[in-house]
Parts: sequence; C-alpha cells; structure tokens
Amino acid sequence: MLNFIEKGTLLADLRAGNNDDWIIHNHVERGMFFSEIDVVTNNIIIGGNHDDNIKAGSGDDIIFAGQGHDVINGGAGADKMYGGAGNDVYYVDNHGDHIIEGIAQGDDLVNSSVTYTLGQHLERLTLIGDKSIAGYGNILNNTLHGNVGNNILDGGWGNDQLYGGAGNDILIGGQGNDRLDGGEGNDILQGGIGNDTYIFGINFGRDVIKDYDFFAGRDVLRFTDAKIEQSYFFREKNDLIVALRGTSDNIKVENWFKPIMGYAYQVEVFEFTDVSVSNQTVSQIAGKNYLPLPEYYEQSVNLIA
Repeated sequence: MLNFIEKGTLLADLRAGNNDDWIIHNHVERGMFFSEIDVVTNNIIIGGNHDDNIKAGSGDDIIFAGQGHDVINGGAGADKMYGGAGNDVYYVDNHGDHIIEGIAQGDDLVNSSVTYTLGQHLERLTLIGDKSIAGYGNILNNTLHGNVGNNILDGGWGNDQLYGGAGNDILIGGQGNDRLDGGEGNDILQGGIGNDTYIFGINFGRDVIKDYDFFAGRDVLRFTDAKIEQSYFFREKNDLIVALRGTSDNIKVENWFKPIMGYAYQVEVFEFTDVSVSNQTVSQIAGKNYLPLPEYYEQSVNLIA
C-alpha cells in the first residue's frame, strides 16, 4: 500500500506487505519528498537528502538514510542502518543490528535497549529501558549515558564522558582524559591512564574509585555541591574515605595508603565548591584520622591553582 499526502508534515506513508520490498525515498515532482517511512518486513529503504524519520518493522532491513539529520529505527529484526552525512539518531534493539557511518559525517547518537558497542565514527551512546546492560565506546571522544539499571560503561580510547545515572554502575574510562559521573547508586569508578575527573556529590550513594595510573598525572575528585567544611577524611586500612557530613554519602579511593606504589592509586586534587586540596594535604589529614578537617588545616590548606 502506498499513500501520498500532498499537504501536512507527513508527505508519504509507505507500508509494505509480507514480501521483500524496495522503498526509494527521493525527490519527486513538485518538490515533494517522503518525510516519514513506516514499513513492516524485510525491506531495502533508501532515504533522501532531507531530515527523515524512518521506522522499519520486524524484518531484517537495510536502511540508507542519506543526507540530513535522520532518525533511524530498524525495528525488531537484525538491521543494517547507514546514516550518511548529518547528525543522525539510531535506535538499536537487537544484538544483530549494525550501524555504518563514514568519517566526519556528523555527531551521531545511538539509543540502545541492549548491550552495545559503538562502531567506527559513532560518537554518543545512551542506554534506554530498565535492563542492566552495558555500553562500550570506541577510539573517539565518546559520551556514554546509562539507564536506570545496573550498567557497565566503558569508554575505551579517547577523552570520554561517562554518566551512570540511577543504579549501581561500573564506569571505566580507559585511555584518555575522562570524566566519570556515577550519579545515584553505589558505583565503581575506574579512570585508567590519563588525567581523569571523578564527580561526586550529595545523594550519590557510596562510590568507590579504583584509580591506577603509573604515570601520576592530575586526576581530580570534584564535589559538585559540597564545601570542604562539609567533608571529613579518614583512613580505613589502605583506603581513603571521604564522607559528607549530615548524609550517608561517601566515596572511597582504594589503595590510597598502599605501601608500595601507593601514589599510583591516588587522585592528585580534591575540588570542593570553595577550595581545592592537594593529595599531600589529604594524606596528612586522613592518616591522622581527623574528623572533621582540623582548624589549623583549614587555615593553611594547600590550595591548587
């Protein structure tokens, strides 16, 4: 069935039957183009040079969106989706879905309800739904968002931004200068090699930093909504604990006081909303189990430019 509508935002509505179909979307007479395509089963869909909204059905489809800022949803089957130039948005719901993007063809987003690894030339990934699934980056500077489940987010190479959201998440920065924001829940944050920034604040739960970087750089633990007077530092075996007074929130830096190579597990700067403190000062405070920060340290705190 093929219906043409000459006015309104929906210029064409294509619904294929049970056979394998070819659907071509391009300019036709009087400048009319297909802005929305909704098809049922195994199809080859070719878009045009406009901003298309393409939604396929349950078959294994091949979609060529063409130029423009397109929204591409292959449906329930194992689909191949080619975005082309433009800032495209993809929906993935099958482990067999495959996205093909060329180099420098826009800033693209993948919304996935299954565990997914960004392919070449894809920049952003958001996990959707409520399942505990994983998302993996590539060699680019990626932005990964978790859902409400317990997610694993691994940025891979590049300077990545990881946002866990709700749930007890594991965030792995990998190579590069990464930003790790666990959000709500009890999260594990592992920056890896590079100058990484860990985000923590009120209602973030009880997080753990597993920071190991043989080449000590400038890793930062940033408190988004707490002054230094709201915090206290203490040692628990070889770990450093920073707790926020008046809350149940705290963040642990594992192996901070490890006798051998302990510096490799440390973050170098603690940023509060009012001051920044060096790791050397924190070690002196926590090593004596001061609760909270002693007055003379408040007066002579080692500020970081």
